[in-house]
Amino acid sequence: MTLAGCSGGTEPQDPAERPEIVTKAGVTALVDTRTDSGMDAEVVGELVVGPGDCLALDDGLVVRPVIWPEGSTLADDGQAIEIGRDGPTVRIGEYVEGGGGEIDPGDATYTEIPESCLPEEGVAVALTSW
Repeated sequence: MTLAGCSGGTEPQDPAERPEIVTKAGVTALVDTRTDSGMDAEVVGELVVGPGDCLALDDGLVVRPVIWPEGSTLADDGQAIEIGRDGPTVRIGEYVEGGGGEIDPGDATYTEIPESCLPEEGVAVALTSW
C-alpha cells in the first residue's frame, strides 16, 4: 500500500460524524459518516478480512483496516462491500485502488476504530475516492 503523508485532522469529531461500525455475518466494516475528509494519497491493496474480523487492505507488507467512504454498504454475507454511493462492489480477494490516507487511531477524529481491528503498528487507512 502506498500512502503519501496525508492524515486526518486532529480536532475532536462530533460523535454523530464518527465512523459507523457495521457487522454482518461476523465481518466488520468501518464506514465514514463525513462527506469530505480532504485526503488524497494513493491507497491500494487486496481486500481481506483482517484483525478483529474487520475489512482491511493487504499490500503484501501489512494488513490495515479501512474506513470506507460515506454511503458504503457491507454485503449481508460480509464478503463484499459497495464503495460509497453507487460505487463498485469489491469482494474479498479483489484489488482495491483509490485515494485516501493513513489514520493514526490516536487522531481525535477517528476515536471509534475498534482496537481489535488495528494491526500491531496501530495504523488504519481511510479510502476517500475510487
